Amino acid sequence: MARYNPDLMGLDDGATGAPRVAGPRTDTTQITAEEVKAELDKAAIDLGVDPRTAEFEETQLFSPVGGGEPVAGASMGDAEYFGRNGFTAGPLPRKYQGLFGNEPGIIGWRLVSNSDGTKSIEVATAQGDADGGLQFQRYGGTFFEDNFGNVSTSSSSNNIAGNNTLNTNTGVGSYNGISPVNNSTGTSVVTSTQYNERMGVYASMADRFNKYGLTGLANKIKELAIKGATEATITLELQDTPEYQQRFAANADRIKRGLAVLTPAEYVNVEDSYRQVLRAYGLKQFDNDAYVRQFIANDMSPTELSNRVVTAVQRVQNADPAVSKQLRDYYGVGKEDLVADVLDPEQQFQKIQRQVAASEIGVAAGRQGLTAGVAVAEQLAAQGITQAEAQKGYATIADILPTAEKLSGVYGSTMDTYGQSEGEQEVFNSLASAQRKRQRLSAAETATFGATAGTNRASLTSAKPSGQF
Repeated sequence: MARYNPDLMGLDDGATGAPRVAGPRTDTTQITAEEVKAELDKAAIDLGVDPRTAEFEETQLFSPVGGGEPVAGASMGDAEYFGRNGFTAGPLPRKYQGLFGNEPGIIGWRLVSNSDGTKSIEVATAQGDADGGLQFQRYGGTFFEDNFGNVSTSSSSNNIAGNNTLNTNTGVGSYNGISPVNNSTGTSVVTSTQYNERMGVYASMADRFNKYGLTGLANKIKELAIKGATEATITLELQDTPEYQQRFAANADRIKRGLAVLTPAEYVNVEDSYRQVLRAYGLKQFDNDAYVRQFIANDMSPTELSNRVVTAVQRVQNADPAVSKQLRDYYGVGKEDLVADVLDPEQQFQKIQRQVAASEIGVAAGRQGLTAGVAVAEQLAAQGITQAEAQKGYATIADILPTAEKLSGVYGSTMDTYGQSEGEQEVFNSLASAQRKRQRLSAAETATFGATAGTNRASLTSAKPSGQF
């Protein structure tokens, strides 16, 4: 009889395809004993065995592998199934071997057309259990074959092929060693319909979790599906596995923060959103699991991340070198450090935005020859003063300040002086008291020099912008 050669490729256990369950046997073709014998002899020759030897006698071919007498009727029943269901004796044709390899123990094969337009292969091998006979099983996965005989692996393969056997007496299969048939009585524990439904649950769940990057859970899903677990039950069971917990690790952090746990689909969707934002702005150094986990754990929305990224890229990473220098002067942080801070969910985004804005205000003052302290710059930033507004405001202050400071030096002993601080209060805050100080100094100048030559008065006021001082 045919023997399994462990040095050659075995039945494809990593390909795809659902187990085929035999339906009612309808006698559509009359086959004679001579025809059966001829097919068996042909199979023997293909396998390199002399059909005349005792090794290939029917009683040997259909006997249990371990020896002993064959079960009465096993040989004839399997031979009838072999002949009536269109099996071709011999090994697989080369084009199918190219898809799924070649098991040397194959005695015969046939093509099966599936409802979705794909095809499958069912093979016959020597039976290895107590009743002897042949073993009929799905081989490899589903595939396409065009009108010219060209074959290609089906895109709908679902990775559930393996040792999928068909019991021709019960009409119910076994799946990778897990059988819905009671081995002691030979009676069916579940119907073929139930069995196929459970295979469908497995296929659906395995495909879904493969997309989540959890291919290692396939065996667990298979085990639960065969036992009749629903998709909801399987999902709950998988949540306790180390693989699941590692893949969706941020959910544990969310629980500690009192946040709702995300479903796998929600988790993956928000991950994709984060990564799209980071990649769109070229922040590849932050496109990693550690940062993404922080974003999810802190319930950061993709919109907030997008706002942070815009700040990190446009106002920090691509900032004017003067702004980067001001950031170091004010806060002792470099550009790279601040980009990381901007994207750190633990950091208050509003605080970082204010620091960037304050540095921009400090640069605006410096370009007018003035120095804005960090406290003043942060206060103006908190008021919503933009860099453009700061540039305009400090330009005005720079215009009026020289005259105001000169008059303050003349009249400071008898009235309030006017300096940069008062100018910032008047220009940015419209502070009336600051404006009055400037107006009193101007009035004092007019009163003092009212009777002198106009040229002297003009010499003191020529630098004043009209309407400003």
